[in-house]
Amino acid sequence: MQQPYEEVQISSAGGRITLSIWETAQARATVVFIPGSLMHPLTFAGFLESLCSFGFNIIGVHPIGHGKSDRPKKAYTILDIIQNAKDAVTYAASHYDLPILASGSSQGGIVAAALAAQDRRIFAAFPHNAVLTELSETASSISRLPKLLLKLYKPAVGWLRFMSKLFPRLPVPLWLYLDPRRISQDVSLLLAIGRDPLTIKSYSLKFVVSLITQTYPELTDASATSRLYLLCPTQDMLFPLAYSELVFSKIKFPHKEMVLLPGYGHLFMVSDPVQAAQAISAKMLEALSFATI
Repeated sequence: MQQPYEEVQISSAGGRITLSIWETAQARATVVFIPGSLMHPLTFAGFLESLCSFGFNIIGVHPIGHGKSDRPKKAYTILDIIQNAKDAVTYAASHYDLPILASGSSQGGIVAAALAAQDRRIFAAFPHNAVLTELSETASSISRLPKLLLKLYKPAVGWLRFMSKLFPRLPVPLWLYLDPRRISQDVSLLLAIGRDPLTIKSYSLKFVVSLITQTYPELTDASATSRLYLLCPTQDMLFPLAYSELVFSKIKFPHKEMVLLPGYGHLFMVSDPVQAAQAISAKMLEALSFATI
């Protein structure tokens, strides 16, 4: 059965952002969801609507500059998207008297993990991917940088920081730093996402530099208060399982768990939305058995 859907606009990070909201009368919790690079929540509509049917209100965040949100004149950063997620949590807390869960895919997973580490209102987080940019393995495992640049990574990043101050809005297409074949080998799926008029075509240099340099000390300093369930598709070629295991070994939460999803690839929430929702909702309901509100 189709779930009720609405859109609202809220102020965040100096602009107006859109929230896509699915509600159910039988909600056990509210999920704040952040989409992946260049995308928006409606890219994940099949997954989010299915997740709603399992007993969750869903708030899909259109980050600033993405989807149906404002296109700001100034270049934004990953911290602005984290602020968007925090403002969506504020909306959830003011509209629903329910536990709040955070989730996201790829870049959105990075944001969801950081959000859970920083925001004590999050009961549990279910990020697909998390990163620690201070690890040398981050660039070598995820990016498509040539080996020569990997050997010169620190001076290269310093140069990029300098260039981003001179040309903050210089457009950088995703393929320049990520290999599309590792995102998905389904060319038709990638083309469909790219043809979506709401999918943005590039990021600013300032944003890319923030993405590869921003650190999240709360992930490792044991200050986090939420539960964390790291979603790991075993066939994810962009975030290899070995890298996720390394990150998982270093992050500190009161409870943390790796949730292996055998046979799925990086875009599993888009390519297999119902199955993804079934697997993740089961883990969410399990986590909620520990909730006290």
